[in-house]
Amino acid sequence: MSAHVKMHNGTPTLFLDGQPAFAGYLWTHVPELDGHPAAPTIRRYAEAGVHLYAFDVGTQSSREWRGPGPDYEGHFNFSETEARLQHLLDIDPEARFHFRVHLDHRGETWWHDMYPEECELCSDGQRIYASFASTIWRSQANDFLRAFIGHIDKIGLTDRVVAYQTGAAWSGAIRRRAPVQ
Repeated sequence: MSAHVKMHNGTPTLFLDGQPAFAGYLWTHVPELDGHPAAPTIRRYAEAGVHLYAFDVGTQSSREWRGPGPDYEGHFNFSETEARLQHLLDIDPEARFHFRVHLDHRGETWWHDMYPEECELCSDGQRIYASFASTIWRSQANDFLRAFIGHIDKIGLTDRVVAYQTGAAWSGAIRRRAPVQ
């Protein structure tokens, strides 16, 4: 499947496989290992012909980028990804994914403990969150994106992906500074 946005009848329009498509999405929870918490809603969307689903991956809800661990190599763990996505495909076999890829480690301590000098430095001397100026964080974020996209390809779901929307920090919300303990 190919997905892109281009002008159509004077409006930016989503095209799937060269055809204009209704860009109606269900922004939903991350599929869980034991199913999907929004399964009834997904069924209704699929019945109505809406097959686009947006949800978080990366460092937040699904936590594929979770730091060093005993049962996986490096900082990334994709061992649950295929099973989680399959739950959504079991509900809607025509599902397409819009991954909201979180690349920051807010609320997690492992990254901050490993790289304290790579964190933002506040005027009061506190170090919070990974700095966007950190070459270590930027390198790892690139590595994660490559590894995640590679894993999606490896499990045969590349043709299901409409978008990889990357992000870090807060957007559209008041940023509350909470030091990492």
